[in-house]
Amino acid sequence: MQNDGKGEQPVAYMSQKLNKQQQNWNATEKECFAVVSSIRKWHHYVAGRNFIVRTDHHALCWLNRKYNSNPKLNRWRMALQDYTFKIEHVKGNKNCVADCLSRYPVGEPFDDEIEQRSIAIQTEIQPSIVNTITTRAMKQQQQQQQLLEPNVPASTTHQPVRTFDPLNVVNHITVFTNEQLKHHQQEDNSIKKIIENIEKTPLKIEYCLNNGILCRNVKRINRIIAVPVIPKTKIKDVLLAYHNSPMNGAHLGIDRTYYKIRDRFYWPRMYYDIAQHIKSCPNCNINKYSRKKPNGYLNPVDPPVGVWENLSMDFVGPITPPSASGNKYILVITDLLSKYVIAKATRDNSALTAATVLVEDVILKHGAPNQILTDNGTHFTAELFNAIMSLCGVCHIFTTPYNPKSNGVCERFNASMCDVLSATCNTKRNDWDKQLSKITFAYNSSRHVTTKLTPFELIYGRLCKLPFDLPQRTTTVTEPHLYVKQLNEYLQMAKQIARSNIKISQEKSKQRYDANRINETYIIGDFVYVKRLGLNYKLTSKYNGPYQIIQQLNESIYRLQNPNELNEIFNVHTSRLRRCY
Repeated sequence: MQNDGKGEQPVAYMSQKLNKQQQNWNATEKECFAVVSSIRKWHHYVAGRNFIVRTDHHALCWLNRKYNSNPKLNRWRMALQDYTFKIEHVKGNKNCVADCLSRYPVGEPFDDEIEQRSIAIQTEIQPSIVNTITTRAMKQQQQQQQLLEPNVPASTTHQPVRTFDPLNVVNHITVFTNEQLKHHQQEDNSIKKIIENIEKTPLKIEYCLNNGILCRNVKRINRIIAVPVIPKTKIKDVLLAYHNSPMNGAHLGIDRTYYKIRDRFYWPRMYYDIAQHIKSCPNCNINKYSRKKPNGYLNPVDPPVGVWENLSMDFVGPITPPSASGNKYILVITDLLSKYVIAKATRDNSALTAATVLVEDVILKHGAPNQILTDNGTHFTAELFNAIMSLCGVCHIFTTPYNPKSNGVCERFNASMCDVLSATCNTKRNDWDKQLSKITFAYNSSRHVTTKLTPFELIYGRLCKLPFDLPQRTTTVTEPHLYVKQLNEYLQMAKQIARSNIKISQEKSKQRYDANRINETYIIGDFVYVKRLGLNYKLTSKYNGPYQIIQQLNESIYRLQNPNELNEIFNVHTSRLRRCY
C-alpha cells in the first residue's frame, strides 16, 4: 500500500501456494513466511526505506525485536535485518482486504512468456479507473497494438482473452475500443437522445461528453468521476468480463461485482442486471453453497391415535468395533405415539434380517401396524421386505432421499443410543450388544421430553417398577371387567395427553424451524439444481443439474427428471433445490 495524499492505495498484490512441507508448519511460521516472502518479492520497493508491516497475527510483533528459540523463525528474523520496518497488529475484522483475498484459491502461476492477454477495454476517459502493473510482455503487446490500431476497422476485435477456467467454460470476452464504444453508443437510441440533449444543453450535470463518448458523472467518496455509459448491446460483454473472467471477476457475489462495475461503467438498472446475471450463472449455481437457510417450511405429521399403529424403522451401523458375538448393526423400531423403542443387534442389515425382526418382535407380540416409515436403503426397498409388508397388510412409506428429518423420531433415538452405548460398554467396546437391551429398557421407562410420559406407561397403562424401587401400596381390583375399564380409561387419557403434548412440541419446533426461512415454491416445468450431499472435498461441485420438475407430490416433495436422460426420475425435498434462472 502507498499513501498518495488521498489515502492508502494498493500498489500490487501477491500470493503463493504452500507446498506439502509448508502446509505442516504452525500458524506463526506460516504467517512469518508470508511476511518474509512479501518483503523479498517487493525488495525493489522497500529496500532502503522505512515501511510498516500490518498483520492480524499478534505473535509476529516480536519478529524484529528479540531472539526466538524457534530456529526457523530466528533465521527469518536474521534475514530481515537489512530492512528497516516495524510491525503493527491489526485486528482480524479490520484486516478485511488481505483476509478476503486469502479465502479464494490461487491458480497455477503463469509468467510473462506464455500466451499474451489482450486488453479488455481501452479508454482515455478516466485513466485512474484501471490500475495496472505493466510487464515486459504487456509492453511489447501495447507497442504492437499502437502500431496496428490505426488500421483496424471499428468492427474488428482483438485477440480473444486467454481461457483460464478449470471448469472448461468458454470465457471469451468481446473487446471494444473507444471508437467501437462510440459506434455502439450511436446505434443505441436512448443514448443517442441523451447525446443530442447534451449538445443542445451542455450544462447538464448528470452526463458529459468526453472525446465524443457519453459519460455519467458519479460521486465516489470525495470526488466526481466520469464513467462511460454502456449501450444495451454491450452490457453482456461487461458482465462476462467482470464476473466470469478469473482475474477480473472470479465469479464473486452480487455486491462485489456491482461495486467493481459501478466504478468503471454505468447503465440504467445496473444492480438488477448484475443480480440476474449472477443468479443465472451456471458456474456459481453448481459450485457455490447457498448461505441462506434451506428452502421450505417444516410440515409436521399428525401423531397417530393409538399405539402400534404407526412405526418407524432404521438400521444403525456398521458399528466399529463389532461385538464379540459378531454383531455389526442395530435395527431400531419406534412407535410414533408412545415413543416406545425396540432395538435388536444384528450381524447384517439385509432385508431378511429386517423382516425377521419385524415379524418376531413386533407383529407376533403387538399385532400388525397400519404404517411403517423407513428410509430408501436397499434392505427396505427389496422385494422380500415389501412382500412381507403386503402379506401383513402394512402400508410401507419411504422418506425422501437424503432427508433424515423425515424420520426424526428414529434418528433422534439413534443419536442418544450411541452416546449411552459408548458410556456403558467395556474398554474394548465389544460388549455393546449385551448392553443394548438394558439401555433400551432404561429409555422406555424414562419420561419422554415430548409426550411428558414414559413410553412404558403409554403401552402398558402403568408405571414401570424398577429393580431398586421401594415397595408401594397398590389398589387391587377384584373384578376383571372393572380392571379392564379402569385400564382403558387410563390408557385413553394417557394417549390424549401424549397427542396433545406432541402437537404442542411440533408447533414449537415449526416456529423455530420456519423463522427467517423462505418457502419458495416451484411449478411443473421449472428447472432446478439439486444439492449434492456427503461431499468432503473442497473443490468439488456442490450441485447437480439442471433438472426439470415434472410433478409436485406435496408441499415439500418434487419429482424431477433429467432432460438429457429421460429415464432418470427421482423425488427430492425442496430444501435441496436451487432455482435455475
